[in-house]
Amino acid sequence: EGVIAHIRKELIEVEQAPDDLEEWIDVAILAFDGAYRRGYSCSEVALALKTKLEKNMSRTWPDWQTSDPNKPIEHVRHQ
Repeated sequence: EGVIAHIRKELIEVEQAPDDLEEWIDVAILAFDGAYRRGYSCSEVALALKTKLEKNMSRTWPDWQTSDPNKPIEHVRHQ
């Protein structure tokens, strides 16, 4: 719970300074820390990151340039 609370705090800092790369990196570090604390090894985290990135890259996405910048962009869900 502590890591999740810390991520929430850092996300507020990202909202306040979205161009500050260090704030984004704080969120990433905390996410990895949370996974490690749940018992995942560095290798498992690296593989999951690679697998998820490949999955996301294989999906169809709307054009981010025409999407509302204030809303999340979701992949196209095929029925």
